[in-house]
Amino acid sequence: MTTSTVLSLTPCQQKSLPLYRQGALSLLHSTRPVNFAQACAAIREVYHLMGLAAPLVVWGESPVSMDFKVVAAERWGPFLGDRLEAECDRFEQSIEAQLSWPVQMALEESLRQPLLEVPYTTQLLEQLDRNCPSLAAQWQPAVKPELWLEALAVEAFALEVLGCNYNQKAWKALSAVAQHCGWLLPYEGVCFVSDRPRQLRLNGQGQLHGEGEVALAFSDGFSLYAHAGVRLPEHYGRLHPRQWQSRWIDEEPDADLQQVLMAGVGYGRLVQELAGEVVDEWGDSSLVRLEIAALEEPLLLLKRCCSQTHVMDVLRVPPYLRSAQSAACWVHWNLQTVEI
Repeated sequence: MTTSTVLSLTPCQQKSLPLYRQGALSLLHSTRPVNFAQACAAIREVYHLMGLAAPLVVWGESPVSMDFKVVAAERWGPFLGDRLEAECDRFEQSIEAQLSWPVQMALEESLRQPLLEVPYTTQLLEQLDRNCPSLAAQWQPAVKPELWLEALAVEAFALEVLGCNYNQKAWKALSAVAQHCGWLLPYEGVCFVSDRPRQLRLNGQGQLHGEGEVALAFSDGFSLYAHAGVRLPEHYGRLHPRQWQSRWIDEEPDADLQQVLMAGVGYGRLVQELAGEVVDEWGDSSLVRLEIAALEEPLLLLKRCCSQTHVMDVLRVPPYLRSAQSAACWVHWNLQTVEI
């Protein structure tokens, strides 16, 4: 245990950072059902930390199926979300005060930044807002323990690896909520707790992503579709991108969904399925312009056919290019830049 400032990380300490990052990611992506007894114990601890009596805990399989009417509104005391967040901030500041600025920056880069992009919180609230605006408004201020994980990963490393001094009571309570609870709506006298999702599909960038299947689902059947982090309506999401049709891009009014459809369909299929104007040709390359009414400007695509493999390659190029040769040079230069 130390009360002095940690000035730097040793090589051995640096090697431990990926373990703490992976541990937080595993919890962030967990689909393990919340244990009600453990959740109740964690809530009792955190209420005790705030100097309050243990509340009645009301359980829901998802934010949608929470029955708020099971407890009369007059039994709900003041909302405690801000107070609980203040406890988190106070604990975090007590740890940061023991770390030098270079150490804080090292932990920021290794632990905080990889955990800042929470895969489903915003999208789940958007879906709730679409299904039931009043319910979304109810959950908007909820305590979402997954949003604590980037701070808790830093704090766990500081306590266990760096030996920082800490308030054991606060750490036990706050870490228990993150480990054992879904979303919370804490009031004096009653605390509403939602289970975690049962299904969570992500792409390599940690974004919600399902191809022909739901990306996020709870045990009560509430679910949402998503592609590369963009929420999809069911009529797109239930189909694999290979089944999406090029003409849907022109029929879709939402700009974000247009981009998703284009990415799923692919420029190769767009060239094949939509009538495009060949602007110019150069050797095995053709510059093709596609007019899609839903888009603000035409798509300019370079279609190349490998003379050896005869495989067609289609890439999007800037709309200001006028020749296939200039487009090929632009593609070559950018690919070279990426490789370097």
